[in-house]
Amino acid sequence: MIFKEKLIALYLMALCALLQACVKEDLSKISSDYEWNGKVSLPLSAKEITSDDYVGISGLVDDYINSGGWGVVLTSYADFNFSDRYTQPTYVDSMMLRFEISNNFPANLKMGLYFMDESTILMNAVSDLPLVMEAPLVNELGELNSPPYLMIDQWFAGDDIATLMNAKKVAVRIIISDIDLREVVTDQLETYGIDVRIALRSVVTMPLDEL
Repeated sequence: MIFKEKLIALYLMALCALLQACVKEDLSKISSDYEWNGKVSLPLSAKEITSDDYVGISGLVDDYINSGGWGVVLTSYADFNFSDRYTQPTYVDSMMLRFEISNNFPANLKMGLYFMDESTILMNAVSDLPLVMEAPLVNELGELNSPPYLMIDQWFAGDDIATLMNAKKVAVRIIISDIDLREVVTDQLETYGIDVRIALRSVVTMPLDEL
């Protein structure tokens, strides 16, 4: 029995020595070439789009009526300057943009979101398909109830990151239809809005000696 216990003890001592050797070997491999991945989350911008953003001939409601109810287009812009966020964009492995949209406007919406440089659309920010949101409920006083809310997470990597290095803003293009034309609503149209919030979460990879 004593001999068996000695064998077990010798086995455990050998195992410990082996584990220590492995640990030392692993630690010795860490150098300035080691890459560290970290996740960074931060809000980017928030924008309320209202009837004041409409550029048309006779005003939003009149142009909507003159269109035969087809709809009118609102376009606004949210800040997104990629180069301001990263001094070394090549370290960005991937990133996720979160878009949160609340429809506090008395109409149905179809939206497209696009990355732009100073004047040109670079790529879709969310998808090729328009985002559809129904109108909120509006009571007899023109007050909104239960505004629709939409949250979308969109990942970008690879060639998309290289394209986004030139991005300066996000264009939000909205087709507004089925506007509530009751006088109690149109008289206070400027008080309604579409809230767009953009947040960023990214995975960065960089050499350890540059941290």
